[in-house]
Amino acid sequence: MALSVADSPVDPLEQMGDQGQRWNPMEWGPRVVHGVGNHVRNNPGEFALQVAGGMLATGALATPLALGAVGFGAAGPIAGTVAAGWQASIGAAVTAGSPFAICQSIAMGGAVAGTVATTGVGGTVAAAAGSVPALFRTFTRRG
Repeated sequence: MALSVADSPVDPLEQMGDQGQRWNPMEWGPRVVHGVGNHVRNNPGEFALQVAGGMLATGALATPLALGAVGFGAAGPIAGTVAAGWQASIGAAVTAGSPFAICQSIAMGGAVAGTVATTGVGGTVAAAAGSVPALFRTFTRRG
């Protein structure tokens, strides 16, 4: 038989904190800010890894989406978009390695797209590496 939250003797939304204080949503924000501030102050190296990794992973995820939004498609620039206008301003000769060529390569899943994906994986690994010590401290803390 599976238990649900309704079967639980304690409502998780009504209990919070080590002293079993009643949960107040107005206190949640300041508690999080205070906790993050303490983490940054006490673990600047870990926090730097978490931020840098998060930025790399987010950038790698957002890049193809942003390129698609401005008209770089899997089969080439989409007619009537910013990408098509940019290509028209360049002319027929798009130079390999130019910013336009790099953007189109990413959108088409070319070699540069592999680099973007690798950067995203590297960023995720860096963020996770920065989080492991904090998780270890959290789960091995003796109360």
